[in-house]
Amino acid sequence: MRARLTQRNKTENHVEGQHVDAMVTLGEAASGAFVPVILKMHPMDEITYRKFARGTLTATAQTSRPGAELLAEIQSDCKIAFDVAVDLRDAVGDTVVEMKLNWYVSRMQI
Repeated sequence: MRARLTQRNKTENHVEGQHVDAMVTLGEAASGAFVPVILKMHPMDEITYRKFARGTLTATAQTSRPGAELLAEIQSDCKIAFDVAVDLRDAVGDTVVEMKLNWYVSRMQI
């Protein structure tokens, strides 16, 4: 999954770079946090800052296991835990932030 954040006044910090909260939100969006599904998700983040972040950022996420395998497990066990690695890159392609989100997903009781 991929998400993009264009720098603007609302996303800047006091030194005119991308604010950490904006980058975390971007990473979570790329990891699937905002996909409209009937599940509960509880991420715990690991974040490594590699380079000062300025300008448009693109986040790319990759699950630790194939999607079909994850879907089969949630259908059979009603809960699952898996990691999502997220790489945030600037406009020239340099990694500015690396994130690891630990998703604990369970079916919601309706």
